[in-house]
Amino acid sequence: LPLYTDKILYIIIDEYDLFANELLAFKPNKFKQHFGSTGFVRKFYEQIKEGTKKGVVDRIFITGVTPIALDSLSSGFNVTTNLSNSIKLNRMMGFTLIEVGRIVNEISQECSKIDKNQLLSDLVNFYDGYKFNREAKESIFNPDMILYFVNHLLREEMCKYPDNLIDKNIISDYTKIQQMFKIGDYEKNLGKLDELLKEKQLIVKLTDVNLLDKDRVKKFTTSDFVSLLFYLGIITIKEPYGANLKLKIPNYCIEQLYLEFFIHIIEERTNAKIDTTKLDNCIFEISQNGNIKPLVKMVESFLHSLSFRDFQKFDEKYVKLAIFAYLSLTNLYITKTEYEVEDGYIDLALLERSPYDVNYQFGFELKYIKMVDDKQDKKKIRETLYNKALEQLKKYRQSDEFSKMKNLKTYILIFVGDKCEVCEEVTTSSKSLMLSC
Repeated sequence: LPLYTDKILYIIIDEYDLFANELLAFKPNKFKQHFGSTGFVRKFYEQIKEGTKKGVVDRIFITGVTPIALDSLSSGFNVTTNLSNSIKLNRMMGFTLIEVGRIVNEISQECSKIDKNQLLSDLVNFYDGYKFNREAKESIFNPDMILYFVNHLLREEMCKYPDNLIDKNIISDYTKIQQMFKIGDYEKNLGKLDELLKEKQLIVKLTDVNLLDKDRVKKFTTSDFVSLLFYLGIITIKEPYGANLKLKIPNYCIEQLYLEFFIHIIEERTNAKIDTTKLDNCIFEISQNGNIKPLVKMVESFLHSLSFRDFQKFDEKYVKLAIFAYLSLTNLYITKTEYEVEDGYIDLALLERSPYDVNYQFGFELKYIKMVDDKQDKKKIRETLYNKALEQLKKYRQSDEFSKMKNLKTYILIFVGDKCEVCEEVTTSSKSLMLSC
């Protein structure tokens, strides 16, 4: 950089890490080539640093998503301060609840038939949940998704919700999720995916994600991987946990992206695959007529297509998660797992969502028993699980939230191996209806 005696430079770089993230996601073998000690990116930043020494460059402001590139360039460009997790900036790049509330009030003037409280509740469920500092008390909304939703709502004369809750232009950005799982130990990373979807949280200490160690693959730990997901905004802070953090999926829409990837992994690793056209027909049937038999048959077919080796790895949570993942492919319902009601969590719930009209909503208590050779043992286990599920469902149906739901149907489903041996509707009366599976 030449020295100008009467002028100084302010350098602003936007999305400095975009190039690095693209390489990591799709051409990881070229990352070190471009960002290593002899790479052109490192040389570029070294020249900027040299300009600060000479007084040519007075201020540098760089924006991006992840700290990866600067971390990798640190020895060549160690004049920066990373503000990614500053509590003062936690609300900088998103909308607060108050701001979204104002947007909802504006919408209500254009769309008077929309229930403001329901709309705000839906937006919280769909797009809220992000925190970037362990001490942050307030989560923020994804602004891009909020604006997509609002623009669609106001663009349509009927003031209807969009069919797809995520802008298709945004979805392409999240294809990086699948590629990021391949950095480091793929199997351990997939284990973290299982844990996240089953337990709804991960406990980890955030790292700086240094990718230019001498042996990058061995040194890239699962903590690095989870930290990378955090910096990309596809997992976020739930709460502090000692010196570590509990991280969670921020909202419903991001959970759907994880579930799509989970389905991809299931189908990649097993012979199990569900015909999505048939699945759509099954969901339509239960939405209009309340008939769950076709859906139960599809689940049986899915389980039957698994090999014996697959069954050895499956437990109740995994089967629940697989069924939940496939059900989440439908747009007719909001699909929830471990849905919180008073005094507990219902295993699976299918809840109505605008703009679609459904005649029924559903709650399922789902139990799974591995293949048992001894008939007496199987019968005893099944009876124990049945009584537990019946007690839970009756309690849940009396909860304030479930008791107010219109056209709610609740079922006990108990699968033994690949067969549904209990398929029973539980009603508000003392009787329940046993269906043939």
